[in-house]
Amino acid sequence: MIFGGHTTYIGKTAAMLRGWTLASLTLLVWIVAANSAHAADAVKGKELFTNNCARCHSAKMENGSTGPALMGASSRIPRGDWRYEWVQNSAKLIGAGDAYAVKIYNENNKGNMDPMPHLTKGDIDDIFAFIDAYVPAAVVDTAGGGGIDPSDDAALSSLWNWIRLLIFLIVALLGGIAFQMARLRGVEFFEGIDLDKLNARLFLGFFVLGMIGTFYLCRAFIPFYIQSNSASVHGAVIDQMFWITMTVVMSVFVLVNAVLFYFAWKYGSEGDRKAKYYPENHKLEMIWTVVPAVVLTVLVIFGIRAWTQVMTPPAPGEAVMLVEVSGQQWGWTLRYPGDDKKLGALDVRRIGGDNSLGIDLNDPASKDDFISNDLVLCEDMVVDLKIRSRDVLHSVFLPHFRVKMDAVPGMDTRFHFIPRHTTDEYRAYLLTNAYWGQVDTIVTNTIQPDSSAGPDAKPIVVTDTIHKADKFDYELACTEVCGRGHFSMRKKVIVLKKEDYLKWYEENKKATMMSQMKGVPADAGAPQISSSVKPGEILDK
Repeated sequence: MIFGGHTTYIGKTAAMLRGWTLASLTLLVWIVAANSAHAADAVKGKELFTNNCARCHSAKMENGSTGPALMGASSRIPRGDWRYEWVQNSAKLIGAGDAYAVKIYNENNKGNMDPMPHLTKGDIDDIFAFIDAYVPAAVVDTAGGGGIDPSDDAALSSLWNWIRLLIFLIVALLGGIAFQMARLRGVEFFEGIDLDKLNARLFLGFFVLGMIGTFYLCRAFIPFYIQSNSASVHGAVIDQMFWITMTVVMSVFVLVNAVLFYFAWKYGSEGDRKAKYYPENHKLEMIWTVVPAVVLTVLVIFGIRAWTQVMTPPAPGEAVMLVEVSGQQWGWTLRYPGDDKKLGALDVRRIGGDNSLGIDLNDPASKDDFISNDLVLCEDMVVDLKIRSRDVLHSVFLPHFRVKMDAVPGMDTRFHFIPRHTTDEYRAYLLTNAYWGQVDTIVTNTIQPDSSAGPDAKPIVVTDTIHKADKFDYELACTEVCGRGHFSMRKKVIVLKKEDYLKWYEENKKATMMSQMKGVPADAGAPQISSSVKPGEILDK
């Protein structure tokens, strides 16, 4: 026997190691399987799925979420008009007593799918094309050479990081077991060592190395999570306030901890030393009360001035574009006014069927309202966000614009801001960033010579380099945990030049909400708009 009378302990240790080994292998198989999934080909369908369906359906379509698993949905959902009606308004089919609709309804815990009347038949076909193209992660075949594509550097890097972590955990576990075995045999590792002095020195070393590591990591990771160039006018004020506050807080943090760890090093080595009883010192108490009070007062005054500047509404007569952002579990609905520049009245008691917002159809102002799948804004134009919620508390967050405002059920909240960089301009700015400036993909196209070219003509190879910044988009997100589908509450935000925005507006205002509702004529009760209203007047007042 190697370890004397500890045979039973060794047996238990061996069993523990076998369990860890099996668990590690299982985790490795799962990691490789997860990394071997590849994207579907239906690009437009994927974007539509993300914006409309992901809040209730898992992107891993073999798994269910709030909604059922969608893998193989094409074989379960009939093609043609029935499929379009089901996606646009399933509640209507169920209410009409359609046998197959009722069957699906009962099989899925009697849960209605959110109506999506804004999706066209082509959009729905694209979504199902994306679903059909989905391929689940394959299980690693160690004999046949399956698993991760060697060309997928990101997947391999992620896999090796997990393997390193597992190796570290196993080595740490074995070290702990060896340490305990040695102690059982009577070996004392710290005999003759003054642990008080050792801990005092370790405290000081921890502080020095911790500060070096903290500032190094902040400097190294700033390009990944901090963009100092705000995309809104008021964002510069927010950024200035943030960095002033951060400077004050970090200075106090470093000073206080430096004193704390210094005292631990200076006096911690004397294990029999007693602290001096020091009941009061009025001068010292006055200093540590007045100094923080003055600093905080300055910060509060600066914050109040920034708040007043940011939250002051635009001056009367200033050009304003109105957009309503309505939150519901789990998605955003973006409503724009038509040429009358007014949004129709809402009443939650009217919600039902195609009327997902509860719009008063008798209000003339509602006849020309329209829905957009993306939040499209105009550069250098005051944006008036009218924010509301249909169910629970949500929170509108536009991080690049430094905009955050809660969406509260039963009341409207507002936020005004001015976008100052178009999406293309911000992408160009990000090219100078250490992370966003990295090359994402390189696309090579070969152009064959046409028939008029001579016999010696050779193909022309055109290379297009796509950086990470080229794929950047502003986003609208929810920062209030609102349920299991909270993660999917995202919308793309697009900022355009004025002429491009007007072109987009003219093209999209034709698809009014009234025209998309079943059984409601496109011109039913349309307000009488003067023919003298010209494109662009929506922005003039």
